[in-house]
Amino acid sequence: GGGDTMGGQSYIYMIAAVLGFMAMTSYRIPIDKASLFTKVFLLGFLTNAISNLAPWIASRVPLLFYVFPADMNTYGALTADTSGGNVTTRNYGLSISLCWGFFYLLARYGIKNLLTSKYYKQLILVVILFVGGTIGGFRSFLLMMLMTGFFLFWFERLFRPRYIVVLLGALAVLLLLMPFAKSLPRPIQRAFSVLPMVEVDPSIKREAEGSSEWRVQMWKTMLPEIPKYFWLGKGLGINAAEYWSEVNLQEQNKGGDEATTFMMAGDYHNGPLSVIIPFGIWGVIGWFWFLIASIRVLYANFINSDPTLKTINCFLLAHFLARTVLFFFVFGGFYSDLAFFVG
Repeated sequence: GGGDTMGGQSYIYMIAAVLGFMAMTSYRIPIDKASLFTKVFLLGFLTNAISNLAPWIASRVPLLFYVFPADMNTYGALTADTSGGNVTTRNYGLSISLCWGFFYLLARYGIKNLLTSKYYKQLILVVILFVGGTIGGFRSFLLMMLMTGFFLFWFERLFRPRYIVVLLGALAVLLLLMPFAKSLPRPIQRAFSVLPMVEVDPSIKREAEGSSEWRVQMWKTMLPEIPKYFWLGKGLGINAAEYWSEVNLQEQNKGGDEATTFMMAGDYHNGPLSVIIPFGIWGVIGWFWFLIASIRVLYANFINSDPTLKTINCFLLAHFLARTVLFFFVFGGFYSDLAFFVG
């Protein structure tokens, strides 16, 4: 009891997500305000960039960072010593801000409109934001943008000769630019290292592969634990004494590796494991029900919506599907992703 257990923050995230869902669904958005609400909802992620200001103004305006806290990845990116030239910094705040700027333009214009000459300026901005979204070095961000674009392409029925030619042209340009990939900033190289045939700096490739290897090893370690928590999950609580003891041992090079602390914290970097181990089979059933019901509603909204809302509803469906695929097959965490899904 008391300070012997950690993990309460995870439950707070989940409760906040549910309350947010109830708040957003309690009010029907008027059609004439749909564009404004979409802009506010999607561009709200731009506030993540505020954390980038922490090293310069945190001492002057400390209260600001109680509302917009600087995450460890952003802080590390801004304080890392890169004089050696062989350090890959990861800036979460800036990366996710640019990523969601990219998503807003997709929701606002759709791919079909962006491929017309009328919106060539917006298309250029989309390309810039797409590349900028990888500035944090997160491969999952790149895959999320690509997968959302793929589903949008599908639902807008663009797999036709006219648009296929445009797509092939874009791929051809990418192939021509591949030899110059090693000239890109290290974080962007790290993000693009997930794509086949893209040659990046060998040290970056090793770093990315090492990150994948310890995750796979962690998943192999956790798989035998599933039967133990199949009927009654272990919950999200963490034994504080054991956790900090392991952290101290690692600092002294006497403990396990980074994966050990992630496992102890219940952060498995894997969507299915983050559901079945904490909540058992009943949590899995509930989660599948939610995903299927959500996809049905989003698809119905897309098919039957007012023509002025078609592009927005198409994006919401495409992005939800993309995030679902990533949750199961690439990277996911139930309590941290729940807010995105219900949103």
